[in-house]
Amino acid sequence: MDKLTCLSVFATAARLGSFTATADELNMTQGAVSKRIAWLEQDLGFTLFNRTPRKITLTDAGSEYLACSQEVLEKLSLTEHQIRNEQSKVVGKLRISAPSAFATKRLAEPLKHFMALHPGLELDISVNDQHADLFKDNIDIAIRAAHLEDSNLKAKKINRALIMLLRLSLLSS
Repeated sequence: MDKLTCLSVFATAARLGSFTATADELNMTQGAVSKRIAWLEQDLGFTLFNRTPRKITLTDAGSEYLACSQEVLEKLSLTEHQIRNEQSKVVGKLRISAPSAFATKRLAEPLKHFMALHPGLELDISVNDQHADLFKDNIDIAIRAAHLEDSNLKAKKINRALIMLLRLSLLSS
């Protein structure tokens, strides 16, 4: 049986003081709650609850174990939240190549907003009117006003690319 799930069921039962209320809150059967608590007690080697037909109360060992269980569950939840936040951040280096007129007139403002939303992102913009070798120059995005020769590269119309860049900025905020 999954000990972490059993700890969560135990903490909920201790908070609610009832296996039935625990089953309702966790969308489980009362039997499933009882089984998880019984398994946990057997695994630990001590009783967590005093049981009567009307209510459950924590034993002294159960009270002590609850404090530790809550710390573990809270720390695990906090760690998961922090990791999710770290993974959702936009970080690293983005290399863009764009023609000079386009970069100054159309790209500067959207990139300014994008960078404000993602301070962990380093931007490397190459502003020139010559075609760049994306692989050789290690460029992530190249903006050009020309037909893409047959290759493995993907091209999008510039208006769509700008809209996508702006959407990314708005979704991240």
